[in-house]
Amino acid sequence: MSSESKVGLFTIIGLILLGMSLYLLGNFSITNEYQINVEFSDVSGLPDKSIVRLSGVEVGKVRDIKILNGKVIAVLGIMDKVVVYRDAEFSIGSSSVIGSKYLRINQGTKEAGIIENKEFVRGKDVLTLEDMLLETLGNFGDDGTTGEQINATLESMRELSASLNQMILNMEPSMTGTMENLNALLEDLNSQEGALGALMNDPQAKEDVQATIKNVREISEEAKTLMGRVKKYKATWLFASRNDLKTGGSYGDFGLKISPRYGKYYRFGLANLGNKDDDPEKGTEYVEKNKVDVRFGFYNEWYDFSFGVVRGSGGANITFNPLYTDKVLKRLSVYGEIYDMSRNRVISGRRFNKANVAYGADLNLFKVLYVGVRMDDVLELNRPQITLGVQFDDEDVTALIGLIALAAAGSKG
Repeated sequence: MSSESKVGLFTIIGLILLGMSLYLLGNFSITNEYQINVEFSDVSGLPDKSIVRLSGVEVGKVRDIKILNGKVIAVLGIMDKVVVYRDAEFSIGSSSVIGSKYLRINQGTKEAGIIENKEFVRGKDVLTLEDMLLETLGNFGDDGTTGEQINATLESMRELSASLNQMILNMEPSMTGTMENLNALLEDLNSQEGALGALMNDPQAKEDVQATIKNVREISEEAKTLMGRVKKYKATWLFASRNDLKTGGSYGDFGLKISPRYGKYYRFGLANLGNKDDDPEKGTEYVEKNKVDVRFGFYNEWYDFSFGVVRGSGGANITFNPLYTDKVLKRLSVYGEIYDMSRNRVISGRRFNKANVAYGADLNLFKVLYVGVRMDDVLELNRPQITLGVQFDDEDVTALIGLIALAAAGSKG
């Protein structure tokens, strides 16, 4: 036998073996699976090798369909890691009215237990399209009730159609008059004799109209921008009372915090409000009272930094809220304050030559109320104080500030 013949014979044998392998392996799966035997009265034309879907997800295939004791048994190959509960519902589904069919599983409950390998379960029989048509046609009984209902429906549709025709006939004169008026208006616009026609065909008039429209559009955009900025304004009143535990002196802080947008604010107020007279029995307070407090600040969720005129002299304040992500601990904040850094003068008979530094912590009890502790003038006196504060937003002041901003923008325009 020649070498060419040997090659041809080898090729033919290889193709035959390949075909047999594909046929034999058609029902083979490379994944581990277990079997579920589903009993139906009718599989409604479900083909072998059909897809099995659990809650819409493909989890296996129909490995075999056979008849056992007069019942149709669909042998399902389910992926080993997929759990199907005993009260799951098995039925025949279709991807569309005339689409391919598949076996559908609606998952059950965990309490019912898990279906084991090669266990038999009952499937839900679904009417085929042919059965549904026969059942529908069977509803047309000899008593003629269904036919009478259809005739009544058709008669109602004829009456509705007649009513619509009559309505159109009644409206025809009005519609004709409206169309005539529209035609006359169009003729007036197209000709230069009418008032509208002269206006629309006058170049100067067209330019004036276009300029007016442009101005209106610009004014509308500016108003929209200003209103957007006004809505971001926020005004907050600040009141705080500090009590010196050593001398018994009380001092008040009062201010208005205006935030034009998130992250930025201006603060105006008075600090160290109180009686200037000291109580000799409790000791000297050494506090310069009734001072101006004006600051510019930045803030976000975890810090607040402001600087400017702090309690009558240049300074700054920084507050931290390091636990702002915690629902409870976010109420706690700590702060530090420094001002009057070039202080070198006598106050109530005592010389002070160091900056005024203070630090403390506040705890928000409610949205508008907080308490705190403070160590005041720590480089010179280091006196402990108790703080009670109130802060709340004022919508009326916010609206007033917004109106002032709008008026200022309008005067610039």
